[in-house]
Amino acid sequence: MYVEFKIHGEETILARITKFLNAKAFEEIIDKAVKEGYDRSFDLCPVDTGYMQSQIYATKLGQGYYKFGCNCEYAIYNEYGCANIPTVGTPEQPEHYKGGYRPFIRPGVVRIKESLHLYIKN
Repeated sequence: MYVEFKIHGEETILARITKFLNAKAFEEIIDKAVKEGYDRSFDLCPVDTGYMQSQIYATKLGQGYYKFGCNCEYAIYNEYGCANIPTVGTPEQPEHYKGGYRPFIRPGVVRIKESLHLYIKN
């Protein structure tokens, strides 16, 4: 399971912010946002043996072009749910994962988007 994404309109974005940042600084912002998304997914990943967590990756394929996901064959069942995954909870939230799903990749992608927005805005 993976998400492949490319920052579309990067040339336009670069043209607009070059008065504030150079291309290298912009690329560093993207790299930092992807790292934050990776860290978020790593932290949220359900751990039993640690195998699925160890299979999370963020690979840079080019400028503004990344492949982000998990190479574990059962990651998709945790991400979207499966009848065999029981509903679990925490003391703070008794039914935190309703329906047996435990998303960890999608929250990482959301973190990337939020981080990019925050870094570019500031």
